[in-house]
Parts: sequence; C-alpha cells; structure tokens
Amino acid sequence: MDRINLGLLLFISSCTSVRNDIRSVEKDRQPQTIFDHYDLEHQLSLIKAAMATRIDEDRSPESVTVVRGDTAMLVCTVINIGDKSVSWLRLREPIPQLMSLNNVTNTLNTRFKAIVSDWREFVLMVRNTVPEDEGRYQCQVSGPQHTSLSKVVTLTVIDSMAEILQGSDLYLDQGSVLELVCRVTSGQLTPAFILWKKENKILKFDGGETSQVRVLEKDEKGRHFSSLNIQNISQEDSGSYVCQPAVGVQAQITVHVLDRKPELVQAVLGEGGLDEVPALTVSSKSSEVVYTSFLLLVYPLLLVYPSLYF
Repeated sequence: MDRINLGLLLFISSCTSVRNDIRSVEKDRQPQTIFDHYDLEHQLSLIKAAMATRIDEDRSPESVTVVRGDTAMLVCTVINIGDKSVSWLRLREPIPQLMSLNNVTNTLNTRFKAIVSDWREFVLMVRNTVPEDEGRYQCQVSGPQHTSLSKVVTLTVIDSMAEILQGSDLYLDQGSVLELVCRVTSGQLTPAFILWKKENKILKFDGGETSQVRVLEKDEKGRHFSSLNIQNISQEDSGSYVCQPAVGVQAQITVHVLDRKPELVQAVLGEGGLDEVPALTVSSKSSEVVYTSFLLLVYPLLLVYPSLYF
C-alpha cells in the first residue's frame, strides 16, 4: 500500500513538473514570436525600399561648372528604373524645353546629346559650351501611373584667360636668358594642362602625367602658373611664343633678340658692358618708347663706329 501511494505521488509530481515546463516554454515563446513578426515586417520594408525607383544623389551632382569651350556632362543616375522613362528638361520661362527622352536627343542644336549607360546613368552632354548654355536643367523620372521623381542641375560656364606677364613684346640681347611666365585664370577649376608653343612647335607641356611639372603652381587667388626658360638665346629664338591652356583663350608674346656686338656696346657703356643693359619689355601701345630707347642706345655706337653701319 505504501508502495502504491509512493508511486502515485511520484507520478503526480512528474506531471506537475511537465506542465510547469510547458507553461514556461509557451511564456518564453510568445515574445519571441512578436519579435519574429517585427523582424519580418522590417525586412519586407527594407526589400521594398531597395526595389523602389530613386535618384542616386551621390552620383548625380546638383551643379556643374566648366570652362567656355569645354564639354559639360549633366549626370542623372537612376536606381531600379523598371518601366519608367528619364527625360532632361531645360528650365526656361515661360515653358521648359524638352532636351532628351532616355537616349533620344530632342533638340536641333547638335552640341547637345543624350547618352545612356547600363540603363541607369542618363547623361545630357553639352559640347563646346558657351555662356548661353548656363542655367537650370531638370532630370525627370516618369512612370506609367504618372508618378515622377526629379532633380535640378545648375550649369555654369566660366571664361578662362591666359596672360603672359612679360607683356606682348620682349627685347633681349643675344646670349641672355629668356624667361616667360604665363598666368591662367579659370575660377576654381584647374586646367588639365598648360603648354608653350613657338610657331606651332611645342616647347613645354606642364600639368600632364608624363610632364616634368605634373602639378601646376597656384597662388592664393586660385590662378595657375607655368614658366618657360631658355638659356643663351640666339637670333633663332626670335619669334612668337604662345601660352595655351587646355581650354580657353591663349596668350601670345613676340620676342626680339637683338644682334648687338659686345665689344661695341662695351666701348660706349663702359666696363659694365652688356650685363648692365636691361631687357626692354613693352606692350603694343608703347612702341614709341621702344623706338626712342633703341635710338638712345644705337646713336652713340653710330658716332663711334659709323663705318660699321653705313
């Protein structure tokens, strides 16, 4: 009898323990089920957002600045375009002008061209830019249900000006050093290169990866510089020198190498000789000054050695 009561007690105790374990498991599972439901909704929302059509702001600049004559690329990168279309509009008053639809250009101006890459990067290219191209352009993404996205891009065209600091004319003695400095002003843009030419022959190329000067010198105002140095110049170095930036207006200077005999100049000038004769740097508006200076220098020589000139 005692054995039966003991067994019954053990059975009841085990049943109670199992029931408590089941309740504990159910209690623990209920919050987990809520969490799993929340996590599923979160994952679905992320998937929906990832599949939605949108404009990639990081790859679609809102402003583009170019130098006059350069090519402007207005880029609109669209993610998950699906069955939608992309158009470029030029925001003009009173009615915007449709410039392109997908990869079809919609203007008679041949400088404009629509380009599509991988059906996600929609570009409106403007070649040989002029100040009249400045303004606001809009990339518009439209769907069959008349839903649309848009982004405005501002195009700015600036002038690039090159200037040779020595002026437009430079007079030097034979055997001296020719040193020219070119300054290029192009806003905050860095010219791709600056080259020096003499009668269509390239003398120096600065700013390119293969050039000795890869990084152009710049002052506090953002102007870039390039210099040309020729030692021991001769009559062959006379002529027109051009400073040409990658884009923009070039600058020109005419170099005159004077064929003066050192012994004659020293006889008139004294012991200083040619070393004390400065180079004459003038502009086209001061030709009278050059002529007068030249006469003052040559006239004493004519008095001392008239037979050499007549």
